[in-house]
Amino acid sequence: MTENQLFTLAIVTLQAGFAARGITGIKVRQGYQPRITGTPTAPFLCLHNIGIHRYGWTGKKDVLVASPPFVGTLSGGDVEVISPLTPPLKHQEKQYYEWAFQCDAQVPVAPAPGPLPDLVASDYVRMAASIFASDAGLVQLRAGGCGLERITEIRTPFYKDDSDQFQASPSFDVTLTFLQVDESTTPVLNRTKAAGRLPV
Repeated sequence: MTENQLFTLAIVTLQAGFAARGITGIKVRQGYQPRITGTPTAPFLCLHNIGIHRYGWTGKKDVLVASPPFVGTLSGGDVEVISPLTPPLKHQEKQYYEWAFQCDAQVPVAPAPGPLPDLVASDYVRMAASIFASDAGLVQLRAGGCGLERITEIRTPFYKDDSDQFQASPSFDVTLTFLQVDESTTPVLNRTKAAGRLPV
């Protein structure tokens, strides 16, 4: 799977989970992208790539798909064994990966005496964690070729925004697993010649 496919799967899973809970108005995006500029003006959930870890060793095997061989006789009594291969020898290399990403949220809050939002950033983050761990979320992840390995605790750091107002930026980490399969065609020997005569 490519990184874009992984992010798309995670974002679609979150969007479906929020919609099922009747939560609207929140944007779910991949973070640190050139198309994202300025300070968010609406509830905003970001996914950041932390890293991809190779799990275990690469598994390698060759798969041979061949029709039953037939035997022909050459001049001089030699025997030729012909094994038609359709398709040729297929070489497979399989590797499991663990993909970790961070999920954080920002909800703009108007300075006092402005109204407070119904849901704050920690509410959206907590819902996002429950969406990934829910049965519906797991089914959607597995349908997309990923498994869920781990969800960490929620962190809640604070910072000052560009208006010198304190804001919360809660976050947690998610680790998904997936299997990458690379296939190639290996040239094979499909014609052998036995020396001498076969015993009668």
